[in-house]
Amino acid sequence: KSNAVAYIRVSTVEQAQQGLSLEQQQLAIERFCHNHGHHIVKVFSDEGVSAKTTDRPGLRKARLFCKRNKTKIDLFIFFNLSRLARDLQDQMTVMSELRSLGIKPESVSEVIEDTAVGRAMTNMIGVINQLNNEQKAEEVKENMLVARRKGRPTHKLPTGLLNSSDVTGKPIGELDPARHSEITDFFERFASGIYTQKDIVAHAAHIGFITPNGRPLTVQSLNRMLRNRTYTGMIRVSEEEGWIDSPYIPMLVDKGTFEKVQLLLSSRRRTYATVKRYRQSEAFPLTVFVRCTCGEPLTGSYSTNRHGNKYPYYNCRSETCSRTIGKVELESSFLDLLKRLSPTDGLLKAFKL
Repeated sequence: KSNAVAYIRVSTVEQAQQGLSLEQQQLAIERFCHNHGHHIVKVFSDEGVSAKTTDRPGLRKARLFCKRNKTKIDLFIFFNLSRLARDLQDQMTVMSELRSLGIKPESVSEVIEDTAVGRAMTNMIGVINQLNNEQKAEEVKENMLVARRKGRPTHKLPTGLLNSSDVTGKPIGELDPARHSEITDFFERFASGIYTQKDIVAHAAHIGFITPNGRPLTVQSLNRMLRNRTYTGMIRVSEEEGWIDSPYIPMLVDKGTFEKVQLLLSSRRRTYATVKRYRQSEAFPLTVFVRCTCGEPLTGSYSTNRHGNKYPYYNCRSETCSRTIGKVELESSFLDLLKRLSPTDGLLKAFKL
């Protein structure tokens, strides 16, 4: 029997609307393997994760498992190509990596052949998946813009406010009972002109104030907080349309107090720029060595989502660029480049002669 690694993925929207639950995908893969005489060695999954990048926990683990066990794995099976990737370049990168390991990508729903015609057909499916994904993204973006024009919050609200829904299921903001009064107090203390930001941070530590992430207040986080106009019951519609009053976001700070705070922040002329780190690290081996298209060296860091999951990224630290790229994506592309640049055995023999 051929040994196979299975990968399944679903986002919450797809799970609810299209019937592509993880269980259904796994059953389909198991039936496929039973009918074709394949043995599933391990199943990797990503639940509620978008396929807009390849930097997903389950897919990362699956690719690493294949690299470490390439002599024991024959197939990498998924329900369809959209489960693997919704970007053509990502799809080509992952499939090229699998083939370089001697592992055949296999879809339950599509025929994938490693021929000129087969690769062209596979790429066409990838283009369609990418088109559908980008169209959905544009539709979501437009719907979010319309919602913000009506004052509806479409992003996570800052500390002291909570995201919620009204009886119709539409997004609204509400007060965080554990923190909203402290936020108001921080603004009033700073607006008085008596307290510095360090004084307020010390006061926050004294009363045991922590953010929703369980972290203590810092000068940097307080500075961002004091500049956030959302606390006045407003919402930023877009860069072009600016801020508007929202009937769906509670006011923690009156506008007069907020403007006093802005004047004090401007008069003290204190900025909190991001520290540039250019040291090499084992976790990000391409730090400094690889440069962004703008010319600045890339550095590595982890991004944490609202579920507490950490994702590794390479970042451009240029203030005018700030481009990010997934660690797995960049390092896989770098390895592919090295393979293409490696001299053939014939060339090496010619140099020896």
